[in-house]
Amino acid sequence: MKYQIIISTSPGWAGKPIVANLVTKLDEFNLSREIWNPGILKNMPELAFSINQTHSLPDIISSGVLWLISNRLSNILKGFGVAFESFPVSLIGSSEIVSTYQLFHLLQITHIVDIQKSEIQGIDNVKSITLAEMDETPELAMVRDSLLQSLVFVREDLISTFTQEHITGCDWMNPTDFSFSLRRKRW
Repeated sequence: MKYQIIISTSPGWAGKPIVANLVTKLDEFNLSREIWNPGILKNMPELAFSINQTHSLPDIISSGVLWLISNRLSNILKGFGVAFESFPVSLIGSSEIVSTYQLFHLLQITHIVDIQKSEIQGIDNVKSITLAEMDETPELAMVRDSLLQSLVFVREDLISTFTQEHITGCDWMNPTDFSFSLRRKRW
């Protein structure tokens, strides 16, 4: 089976991307670190996000590091046996509350990137990714890598279902096309 990296696209209305900002008084960076780890979260406070538009919301809304997913997408992931937990969130628009979204926490983390064959000089400097050989198992339809935990890999059969069900708010990237660097170029 082949995997792709899922990328949140946050499409919007009239050319404006949807932006979700955490309203709840909480450190979003620390929350994202907890979300990127596989342990079950305890004592999750009720979360609220402001959104800049409420027309035609996609199935995945990103706050930059956190994903908010629709109930429809949650049901598809459950049907594929994806190991995750979710927490209801309030989405606050200009005057209305939309409560059909959930904060997504993927629990499945495994060694999916072949470190020896990939060109990785640190989690902040990735030149190329090669995936490890893995046994096909149902629980690996969607996983985070144990090193590159900010990346979510999705198996091709689940991608096909996303396409058939018209899941919105995401796009796909081949792992061999992925590169990332936070390092500044020196002149």
